Amino acid sequence: SPLLPTGGSGATRGRLCVALRYSFGTQQLVVRVLRATQLPPKGPHGGGDPYVRIHLLPDRKRKFQTRVQRRTREPVFDEAFAFAVPFGELPARRLHFGVYDFERFGRHELVGSVVMGNLLEAAERGADEPLWRDIVEGGGEKADLGELNFSLCYLPTAGRLTVTIIRAANLRAMDLTGLS
Repeated sequence: SPLLPTGGSGATRGRLCVALRYSFGTQQLVVRVLRATQLPPKGPHGGGDPYVRIHLLPDRKRKFQTRVQRRTREPVFDEAFAFAVPFGELPARRLHFGVYDFERFGRHELVGSVVMGNLLEAAERGADEPLWRDIVEGGGEKADLGELNFSLCYLPTAGRLTVTIIRAANLRAMDLTGLS
């Protein structure tokens, strides 16, 4: 069954269904994010506001993001994205899918992630054949540098944008003394 857990390095946080194909004409890896299931409950309505970010590792030069699906633990995305990558590089590349919960006035929460290797094999399985993977807790995103809380106020009549820094928290040490 495609919904049975397949193991992973962390706690399972649901399942992600994607499809891959390689376009030889344009030398692009086409990634379709189809859906997610069994996401953890969130908020009073039980469902979060999930979306998926996709990076092609190791360079992370380009990232894509699905639309946010509101109030659901079973989002259907059905969105396609194309990464320009020469065919010969596919065996050395991996895809990173970060599943996030959108927060309107706060920090978007990482629900979990999927890292997919064997892109050549996956892309040759058949055009857009669904692949199910466990979403595992944490993993793979850039180091967390901290949080910055700010507000924006635009006055159209004056043509002025005011940026107010409210607070910074949990800043990562950036120098040898251990300070930011």
